[in-house]
Amino acid sequence: MTPVLNVEVDMFSGRPNPRLRLGDGEATRLHALIARQRSVLNDVRTADQLGFRGFIVTNENTGEIYRVRGRVLQMGEKTYLDRNGEIQSYVLSILPQDVRAMLLPLLDAR
Repeated sequence: MTPVLNVEVDMFSGRPNPRLRLGDGEATRLHALIARQRSVLNDVRTADQLGFRGFIVTNENTGEIYRVRGRVLQMGEKTYLDRNGEIQSYVLSILPQDVRAMLLPLLDAR
């Protein structure tokens, strides 16, 4: 079954967060990236901040919610290292141009 995924850009801005429902190919690719085996991170601290706080990916088939910020992937109570930042890079690549342009200045420098 093809996953049905929605991506929300989590922004603390006083405006509604941009949301995107992924097409079949995009959803399949993102789901595969999320499903890869990764190293568990035991000590992850996230600061409340203004601006970009990551992406929230919702799987409508399962109800699972994932949070992606840089090289960190949160799945339920577990946090994983996405060593190369592939998930965030892929999400950025499929966002509408105007949303991507808004986010690029807010992302951590690599």
